[in-house]
This record gives sequence, structure tokens and C-alpha cells, in this order.
Amino acid sequence: PSNEEVYDIVKTRLLALSPQERAGFLEELFADDPDVLAAVRNKFADLLAEPVEEPVAEPVAEPATDTANAAAREAAEAAAKKIEDLRAQLADKKAETEAAARKTAEAADEKIVALRAQLAAEQ
Repeated sequence: PSNEEVYDIVKTRLLALSPQERAGFLEELFADDPDVLAAVRNKFADLLAEPVEEPVAEPVAEPATDTANAAAREAAEAAAKKIEDLRAQLADKKAETEAAARKTAEAADEKIVALRAQLAAEQ
């Protein structure tokens, strides 16, 4: 095989290995020929270099997104407050209706008692 074909085969094998395993693989493969080992190391220097971990930047929210989120949050809080207020109004109205119904029933009971008394007096 030509040098390029050998390089392609070696490159394929190097890419299948972790960066930490690559140098050891070349050492084993070309241990008997230091000149070839040096040439291969030179050819694949980029693959043999230890990967440098780039610092991962924290995602920064877009100001427009922050504004939209704040507006949505405020709208949700306002809606929740409105729902609470409506529930309180409904509870108050229910209590008023029940009190009025109780008062009407008591007045009806008093009228029935009065009518009975009147009927009993007439007899």
C-alpha cells in the first residue's frame, strides 16, 4: 500500500480511539521503526494533541426574553389575583344569598305561626 493508504488506515484507527489511547497505539504499531513513528506522529499531531476543554459558557437569556418572561409572569399573577378576587366575591354572594334565604324562611315560619294562632283564635 502507498503511504497515503497507510495514513488513511492509521487515521481511521486513531479516530476510533480516545485521545489518551492514540499515542500508545502508534508506539506499539511502529516501535520497531523510529523514523516511521516520527513521521506518523508528525502527520497526526493534531489527533495526538490532548484535547483542551473549552470552558462552557452559561447560557445568557436575551433581554427581550427576560422582558417577555417578566411580562408573562406579571400577567399570570394578575390573572391569579383576579381569580382569587372572583372566588371571594362568589363566596360573599353565596353567604348573602343563604342569609337572605334563611331570613325569608324564618319570616315565613313566623307568619305561619301567626296565621295558626289567628285561626285557632277564630275557632
